[in-house]
Amino acid sequence: MGTSHRYECERCEKQVIASLTQTDGRSSKVLAVKCNECNEVSDSVIEHQLDWNNEIINQEPSCQECESKNVVKWDGKCPECDIPMVDKGIYMLWD
Repeated sequence: MGTSHRYECERCEKQVIASLTQTDGRSSKVLAVKCNECNEVSDSVIEHQLDWNNEIINQEPSCQECESKNVVKWDGKCPECDIPMVDKGIYMLWD
């Protein structure tokens, strides 16, 4: 079971929903990334397992917002203020 958390910046109040670390669900693995194009943070599917033949498909990380591949692993800092964001707890469980 994968988890996504809600993060909030105490300076600018920006909120981010992401996993922060590489997180495994039942059939997918995600990585939280920061986009260098649109400056948004999102979880990106990096591995997906097909149920019917157990084949694992690796995917290049990309931004969910603008679909750019120009992303880096998110370091937990606010994309606006560059200060550490506060983890406000689990936002959703996913599989």
